[in-house]
Amino acid sequence: MKRLQVILLGLAVWTGRAATPATEIPSRRLSLAECLQLALEHNLDLQIERKQPDLMRYTLSGAYGAYDPTLQVDGGRHYVDEPLNLDPKKNNFDSPYQQSVDGVGTGLSGLLPTGLSYSLGSRTEFLTTDTQLVNNQGEPNSFRHTNQVDTAMAITLQQPLLKDFWIDENRYQISVNKQNLKIAELALVQAMMNVVTRAEVAYYELIYTQQEISVRELALAQARQLLAENERRVQMGLLPPLGVQDAAAQVETARANLLAAQLTCANQQNVLKGLIGDNFRDWADVRLEPSDPLEATETPVRRDESWARALAQRPDVRQFQLELAKHDVQVRYRFNQLFPSLDVVGSYGSHAVDHTYSEAWDQMHDFSHPHYSYGVVLSYPLSNRAARSAYRASQTEREASELRLKQLEQDVLIQVDDAVNFVESAFQRVSATRQARIHAEAALAAEQQKLANGESTSFVVLEMQNRLTSAHGAEIRALADYHEALVRLAFADGSTLERNRLDVQFKPAP
Repeated sequence: MKRLQVILLGLAVWTGRAATPATEIPSRRLSLAECLQLALEHNLDLQIERKQPDLMRYTLSGAYGAYDPTLQVDGGRHYVDEPLNLDPKKNNFDSPYQQSVDGVGTGLSGLLPTGLSYSLGSRTEFLTTDTQLVNNQGEPNSFRHTNQVDTAMAITLQQPLLKDFWIDENRYQISVNKQNLKIAELALVQAMMNVVTRAEVAYYELIYTQQEISVRELALAQARQLLAENERRVQMGLLPPLGVQDAAAQVETARANLLAAQLTCANQQNVLKGLIGDNFRDWADVRLEPSDPLEATETPVRRDESWARALAQRPDVRQFQLELAKHDVQVRYRFNQLFPSLDVVGSYGSHAVDHTYSEAWDQMHDFSHPHYSYGVVLSYPLSNRAARSAYRASQTEREASELRLKQLEQDVLIQVDDAVNFVESAFQRVSATRQARIHAEAALAAEQQKLANGESTSFVVLEMQNRLTSAHGAEIRALADYHEALVRLAFADGSTLERNRLDVQFKPAP
């Protein structure tokens, strides 16, 4: 009997695959902390989710491209060869000529975050003309060669004063993309919490299934011991043959239960391997051995503190808050679009014409011949129906988003309350099932002693053995449920990563 109790206290024996000796399967001792670290590094769901903040970061960076200046350079030649032409109105001939215009221009244009658009440019053209002068009869009598340099530069500015002043499409998109980046980062945190929670639950479930195997092994050993004792009593004539049949049936039932527990444990091994690895072939023939004990140490839980923590830390709540902030920006933008377009426009530049480049450029740089303009441009659609409807729609969307956030907060409070109740109940079940197992052990020992004294039957002993096996199973189930209840409470109040001392750092926004 002492040997069987030692087997029970071990609760870590796992026979592995039925067809393969345990000594041929390499084992890997794994602490919970190491398990979570492997999951965060190799879980495929997380590897996929990590791409989303990068995508949103590129999108945000691209939105700032609206303020990148545009440089334009052009050049080319225009050539024309005009023949002799008689103009009836002038009663003489227009002289034939050949003219070429070589031009080059540069420009820089762009937009500032205030909505100010600018354009700075210059252009230089070199005009060459060869004219064949003719008399009244259209006969050539002389040749004239002329050339001219025409150069100009100017800057043009346009600043909105009402519509598109404090916010425009570009600033709206940048603000939304900033929120989208934060939402994607929170979605990654949520995914990390999901993976960590699933890995913790799978870890404790694996401990439970391994200990369930030990319980089933103990039940099988007890059944075989009773079968051997009954066979001895039958041979001595102290027991009818029916007692052997009952004990034999108990042995086969216990063996079937052990095989089922081994299969469940093998499946649970694969569940955990799928969470901590990204290549199942590397883990397929490895037996995971959790090193953390399955012990019940009471952890105080306070509903009010968990409520406050959940509403402040849960990534899904913070995501909804950011969605509400996006709607605030949209309402602000749509309100701005209700105003008329009132823009201040102005330009200033210089123009020069001369026969040489140097003289033309000197004139232009000296602003000897400046030109400028200024004014305002006002435009407003008479009904402005589209802008008004878009503004009202954005207000409605914001109100709906606010209600969805309130609904989520209420669901979170309910989830936390349920999780707190389950933790408290699970801890009480640990104590109750432990006492039930102790009483079942005592009852079985007493009944075995009565059987040895001829005061009981093997049927009653079999019943006591089944009760003890059920009590053992209920105790380790309660222990696993308590640990998993703490895990799920941490997920419900958003403290999963903090509870496991895990920190998340993101790249700064562009």
